[in-house]
Amino acid sequence: MMMMMMQGKITAQGKLLLQDTLLVVEQSAKAPRVDKQVMKERRVFLFEQIVIFSEEIDKRKNNMSSPGYIYKNSIKVPPPVLLSRTY
Repeated sequence: MMMMMMQGKITAQGKLLLQDTLLVVEQSAKAPRVDKQVMKERRVFLFEQIVIFSEEIDKRKNNMSSPGYIYKNSIKVPPPVLLSRTY
């Protein structure tokens, strides 16, 4: 997988747990009205340490056999909290 415009190594984010497509609303900064909102598809990757939101590069434009992505944003995943139960 190729992730353009991402700082750091994607392999340092831990194991890839899940990936899927998500629809998000993108609002124009020039006209923040409801009728100017545009639905965009984003590819979401859930790693052990981070969630990455990206835009898929058109396969016809990148001339690659594997899919390519442009990094858009990320959210750090907090470490799991272990709770002990006493009965």
